[in-house]
Amino acid sequence: MQAPRVSEGRRSIELQNVISNLRRRGYPIEFINATYKEVCQQTKHVTKKENEKQIFVTLPYIKGVSEQIRRVLSDVNIKTAFKPKGMIKNVLSRPKDKVDIQDSKGVVYKINCKDCTQVYIGETGRKVK
Repeated sequence: MQAPRVSEGRRSIELQNVISNLRRRGYPIEFINATYKEVCQQTKHVTKKENEKQIFVTLPYIKGVSEQIRRVLSDVNIKTAFKPKGMIKNVLSRPKDKVDIQDSKGVVYKINCKDCTQVYIGETGRKVK
């Protein structure tokens, strides 16, 4: 459960109440001030980390433009990664040949009846050919 937010004026009043309660219980003012400063520093550190959520973007690389885009996006805390737009290797190489549907096993097929509206759906363990 998160504590409700307190307005700045109300926060000041609450801080004075906490300090006076601690003083009544015998805590030295130096200890109270040091602890307060420490808590404030930790809160600022945590708040800063929560606000700095990283955003990553992958864009195609364009010589001369990508560097400028990276510079602009880094100013607003967006990380960039560039990938090559098109490579001859990607166009020319196909690691696997396409398998003809006729040579496939385990194919699901549908046959419509010529005489009525019924349909037969089946699966074969053999090649379709």
